Order: sequence, then structure tokens, then C-alpha cells
Amino acid sequence: MTNTPTTREQLTNTRRKIVLTLKQRGEANAVELAEALYVTVSAIRQHLGRLTGEGLIAYREIGQGPGRRRRLYHLTPAAESLFPNGYEELLTRLMTFVQRENPAMLDRFLEDEWRWRSERARRGGPPAGIDAQIEGVAQLFARDSYLPEVDGAAGHEIQFQHCPIFAAARIYPRMCAAELEFIREQIPDGQVDRTAWRLDGASVCQYQVGTR
Repeated sequence: MTNTPTTREQLTNTRRKIVLTLKQRGEANAVELAEALYVTVSAIRQHLGRLTGEGLIAYREIGQGPGRRRRLYHLTPAAESLFPNGYEELLTRLMTFVQRENPAMLDRFLEDEWRWRSERARRGGPPAGIDAQIEGVAQLFARDSYLPEVDGAAGHEIQFQHCPIFAAARIYPRMCAAELEFIREQIPDGQVDRTAWRLDGASVCQYQVGTR
């Protein structure tokens, strides 16, 4: 996957229009996008391939038979960063206020938040085997738009390409400690250590999982 643009201005004009069209329509195929943007289907497919490689769009296939299947494209969670909503700034001010006025409230919130996450994860219980447990963690965090990647060749390494709580974590780093403990809870057959941390300036949060 290539580096993902973080603003619409970093996209070419046509790719920016594709992203905006998919934002408005929800889904569209290559022919529909070509007609909407007055470009050829071949050109659209090239841009779609680039946007897919950047992780901004994905697709699902519909139809039956190899000659009848069509791809419907849609935006990924990573593309939401291209549409600022102001929530991060509001969250930053809110957490700064609570930390100043009642720090214990943040502690109680953190306990309640990760208790809820643990209960959600425990509905099926950790699967048997370290590989299945790591994959289970990846699925849990993918659901919350962390964009996890698992690298088995690196000896069971988990990377989070995106951090949806980064603004909050900068104010209250204990959120990251709770995240680490949650991951350890979900991988009882492994020894989990954080090896890269965005709050330390890394581009990703990374966890190494060793055998006990």
C-alpha cells in the first residue's frame, strides 16, 4: 500500500472528484463514475487502482459468473480523514477541561470504556492458538478504524496504521496503557510488548507478540 493522502488537496483533481462522488453516492462502479466525471472508463479504472492502493477506497463484487461480475467502489474509513468534521478539536477542548476540573472523572471514563471493550470481545472468548488470537485482535481494532496490519514474517507483529483516539491520547496517555493491557488480555498465549508509539513520534503504533 502506498502512502495515504491526509487531505483532499494532496489528490489529483480527478481523484479528488472520485472521492467526492463516492462520498455523495455511497457506492458506484467505474462506468457510473466515468459518466459522472466525463472521462473515459479506462482512465477512471487507473485512478481507482491508485486510490485502492492508497487505502482510500475499496470495492465489493456483485453478479454471478466471471463475465458478469461488477465492482462497486466505496470509501474506506481512512478516507474519512479527508473530510474534517471538527470533532477532534472539540474532543481536545473537552478532555482538557475535564482533566483540569476533575481528573478522576477521566480515570472512571477510561475504566468504563475498556470494560465495555473487554465485554464486547469476550462474547466469543479468545480463540485457541496465538495466531488466531492475533487475528482476533486485528479484527476488533479494524472495527474501530485503527487500520491494523499483521506481519507474521516479522515474528507476530501488529501495526496500527491509524489512531482514531490520537487527539485524546495526547492529553491523556493512560489511554494507550489501557490499550496495551487490552491487547494482552486478548492474546493470553503470547507476550505482548509495544515497540513503536505514535506519542513518541513514530508513524504507527506497533506491538510485538512473542511466545511465552
